[in-house]
Amino acid sequence: MTVHGRSLVSSRAGCFLAAALGLCALAGLVALGVAAPPARATSSSEISRAAAAPRGAAGPDWSVIGRSLRGRPIVAARFGSGARHVLIVGGVHGDEAGTVVATKFAAYLARHPDAVPAGAQIDVIRCLNPDGYALHTRGNSRHVDLNRNLPTRNWRRRLKRGDPAASLGLSGGRRPGSEPETRALLAYLEGGFSAVVSLHSHAGVIDAGGPGGRTLARRMSRLCGLPMGHLSYQASITGSLGDYVPARYGVPIVTVELTSAKLGSGLRSALLVCAR
Repeated sequence: MTVHGRSLVSSRAGCFLAAALGLCALAGLVALGVAAPPARATSSSEISRAAAAPRGAAGPDWSVIGRSLRGRPIVAARFGSGARHVLIVGGVHGDEAGTVVATKFAAYLARHPDAVPAGAQIDVIRCLNPDGYALHTRGNSRHVDLNRNLPTRNWRRRLKRGDPAASLGLSGGRRPGSEPETRALLAYLEGGFSAVVSLHSHAGVIDAGGPGGRTLARRMSRLCGLPMGHLSYQASITGSLGDYVPARYGVPIVTVELTSAKLGSGLRSALLVCAR
């Protein structure tokens, strides 16, 4: 696995971490550089501070795994350790609820490290698309839909007419994996995961792919109350993470289409069950 700019910093108390993460969720992730002014690139010192979230004795490992087109850090947190290795990805689309929910989930794990199942490791990418989050747009700052930019067999630069991303003027990128945000995710995935969960909104369904994906999605559905289903325009989607992960790694991927930015106990339990 190639991870760029790793920075690990210890602190005196895990509660400070939880407070910092909670503040990020409420204040638009300003402390992480996610919502920095769009015209200003994030400096290397700011990236270091974003990665250097406080860490208690049982706290997570932090890393900056890449930078957006406009220089904002893409930050991942790692909780627990073990053979069962799960990745939660938030903020693929900047105008959806995934960033806030992923941040709240990371804050919960920081406050409750014992919630991570024994023998499991949970990684959380809080916002893959920090430029889109800052601009409140679906695509990144080059008008690329990151969930159409994965190197799949069906990748297309010009998106299909039935794909809502096409009606927004977005593309699949100049080539598969052309965007720095996508490349950061591709490199991180090389670390090897037992399952991947991607947080989107607002269709209110849980979709799944890959070996064991539907079984995992069914367990999650029972816990959080979201029904299993597909997007109405599923056949028009190209170059997606949902196609890439099963084809490349042969592991399940679950796409959670949230209805809000709320992290209730049911959704929290659904995310944790992925690591069991």
